Amino acid sequence: MNTYRLDCLVIVAHPDDAEMGAGGTLALAARMGKRCGVVDLTRGEMATRGTPEIRAEESAKASEILGLTHRENLNLGDSDLANTQERRTAVVGAIRRLRPRLVITNGVDERHPDHRRAHELVRDSVFLANVGGFAPQMGERWLVEAVAWAPIPSMKGELPADWIVDVSEAWPTKIAAIQCYASQVTSAPNDPKPTLISSPGFWDLFERRGRLWGQRIGAMYGEPFILHSPPHAKHPIVELLN
Repeated sequence: MNTYRLDCLVIVAHPDDAEMGAGGTLALAARMGKRCGVVDLTRGEMATRGTPEIRAEESAKASEILGLTHRENLNLGDSDLANTQERRTAVVGAIRRLRPRLVITNGVDERHPDHRRAHELVRDSVFLANVGGFAPQMGERWLVEAVAWAPIPSMKGELPADWIVDVSEAWPTKIAAIQCYASQVTSAPNDPKPTLISSPGFWDLFERRGRLWGQRIGAMYGEPFILHSPPHAKHPIVELLN
């Protein structure tokens, strides 16, 4: 097989998921010259706020701030994600074309149903990307070395983590990238029905969660990841910031 094109590829349900879950890690890796990309599975067209066109503009600005090498949107249907043959084929095509060493996706048990379905879809697609008989029209098979998922903070209780990245240096960059999604994370002061991520309570939680994970590794801010296989010295998520 050819050598990998991307050191890290984040494949997530919606524009802004990558920034929320792994923005600090992506920013740090890009500063170190690593090639990082994002594939958004949907355009977020069913969201309470904003439009797909606005979110595409916001996504482009956030990608520039993070220093991404590549970003694209597969438009697989917001609030309609499912682990189907058609969608697996689309994701496999992206993986084979972009040839990442590491894939990061949504958490397995998150509040939004699209996040849960994206997790299953991506994990199955990573496996199928290296199966020669699956969708040969989508390119040469590709073996992803490792898969991780980035749990997005929610109102749930404590979350586990297998690996925590010190993102203290990149925390302002992560926040700046998230703030690009003004249609999602801001609301009028007297809005009677703010969404979860536009409410002041969420941002207080987001800050505290970042500090909590950082504290666990002796840092100001941390970004947690759950790994499909145990971390080790040559694990792609470990080497990503080396």
